[in-house]
Amino acid sequence: MRTLLLLAFGAAVALPAILALPPDDEGLAIEIATTKFQQAALAVGQYPFWDPLSGFGAPQPLSESLIFHPFLLLAAVFPLATAIGLLYLLQVWVAVFAVWGCCRHLGLRRPTAALCTVTFALSSSAVEYLNGDFWPSVMVGWSLSPLLLLLVLKLFDARSRSLRLACSLGAGVCAALMLLDGHAGAFPYLALGFVAFFAGEWRRVRQLWPWLLLALATFVLGIATKLLDVGLEAAREPSAPRLQIHYGFDLWRLFFYPLHSPFGAPAAPPDRLLAIGGPFALLILLGLRRATGRYVNGLRLVVIVTFAAWFVPVHLISVLSGNFLTRDPLILFGALLAGLMLEQLWREWPARRNLLLGASILQVLVLVVGFWPSYHSGLQRWRDFRGGDTSASLKGSLENLPVYRYFEGLPR
Repeated sequence: MRTLLLLAFGAAVALPAILALPPDDEGLAIEIATTKFQQAALAVGQYPFWDPLSGFGAPQPLSESLIFHPFLLLAAVFPLATAIGLLYLLQVWVAVFAVWGCCRHLGLRRPTAALCTVTFALSSSAVEYLNGDFWPSVMVGWSLSPLLLLLVLKLFDARSRSLRLACSLGAGVCAALMLLDGHAGAFPYLALGFVAFFAGEWRRVRQLWPWLLLALATFVLGIATKLLDVGLEAAREPSAPRLQIHYGFDLWRLFFYPLHSPFGAPAAPPDRLLAIGGPFALLILLGLRRATGRYVNGLRLVVIVTFAAWFVPVHLISVLSGNFLTRDPLILFGALLAGLMLEQLWREWPARRNLLLGASILQVLVLVVGFWPSYHSGLQRWRDFRGGDTSASLKGSLENLPVYRYFEGLPR
């Protein structure tokens, strides 16, 4: 029953992306086009190293691609629009099951684990990646990060050498896929979260350093092709400017999401701000001071470091894409810290459990209300498409624009 509920929840969350795809089309000409080109070439026994369709030509694959993802096979079996919808469904399922697994591994009760899972799946990161910007590579890295954390936790608590070997290799492969199929400008923020977690749990790291070194070696070997792709692109355009975005921090949205601030316009587009729900934001603050238990030190340090990273000027490191991406590891690790704090309060305040129950219900309501506008907009795009208005839907564009029919027919 639990598995069916998680599958149903993940499918419901991803439904607009499955039916109509996000409204932005930026990733179509980058990740999707280069991956489809690669798949079509492999289908006829070729391995292309040059893509003549990208501008005046570019090394193949582009540095943002999904060629190490099952999407490569999905694009061969299904129409491109259907394959993209399945990509989103698969990644949401991975994220939902992994967050649930992390919660249960930390000893959280099922209701608290469900609350943490809902928080991750309906946070501002999910609003943007599922219903806003069409950034498949960023979405893949974001949705794989809970799986990497679960593998790390399993490694930390493994009793046998065989389990440690499996978890260390799995963690290395998962981290590599987060970069291979992810975005080089977003990955450093996810990596920062895990480095901070390791620093906070340095005693476990010291005990398991050979296994973590194996995971690191697997990761380094796995990303070799990505480094080559990025290097080839950089060599062709060494002076090309890189879009880097730096937003101010919106304290109102952190605590009073989804209410609009009475103090003026938000510091950034709403879905690019940190929004995790006011009750969980308060639990995180309380957890920074009072939480006890396993891995609390690591979770605390991640929250502190990733929050501080928001205020570091993004232009100081040329590879970074935007400071708002630091909210992704903060939401993941922060939700777990909030869950641990909620469990602790549940044990310490038996007479106030009704208050804690009310706060949990409020957390769900806040997230659903904040998620609904973009979710409804996605469903409306699908209804418009069904009614014949193809211009409002990327799925309509994929089925009608000659350029995508051309992509699907390559190589000729």
